[in-house]
Amino acid sequence: MVILFLLWGLCCCKIGWDSVMRMSVDLRDLFLYEAFLYYNPLLLVALMIWLWGVNLWVFAQSSVNYAKVFDLSQTHLSHREIWRCATWLTLVVPTSMTAYLYLYSHGEVSLAASQPVLLYAILLMILLSPFDMFYLSSRFFFLRTMWRIALPLQAITFPDFFMADIFTSMSKIWNVQVVAWSIVRSRQLLGLKQIQFVVATL
Repeated sequence: MVILFLLWGLCCCKIGWDSVMRMSVDLRDLFLYEAFLYYNPLLLVALMIWLWGVNLWVFAQSSVNYAKVFDLSQTHLSHREIWRCATWLTLVVPTSMTAYLYLYSHGEVSLAASQPVLLYAILLMILLSPFDMFYLSSRFFFLRTMWRIALPLQAITFPDFFMADIFTSMSKIWNVQVVAWSIVRSRQLLGLKQIQFVVATL
């Protein structure tokens, strides 16, 4: 399994590198920033899920009753199931990004532009799916927690506080994404070829 995962990663890197090298130097910088902005949020989410699985593994090894601490039901996901979710997300996101790079470099601009939209739409449909697949109880637990965070009109539980704290910690990342995307779009509209980001000021 690990060997297949590594082979897949090498294939994505090879296809992505060849696709980027086909572009002109002026277009390459703009295109790479756009690809980064489209896919960086999901890559960060995948990394967060991996690390959350590591946390649960450490809790299990240390005999910490984290289910009681986080007020989880008996059907909560184990660290192995969380790693399985992270593995699928880690496979799907770079695959979509590789398809985006390949299609754009070969002149299929409309198909390339549909890749990130399709990826986000599929993930959203899976999250909201009412069918008993992809850990239905855990997805609904997450959605109920998100609802209580968005509309705190009822008693707040520890999972609500914990999840809101995580999103607050990630707010800086999302702000940088929005600002960087605005810069890219404005420069595209103005026809400027070079992009410079002043990250230190964000």
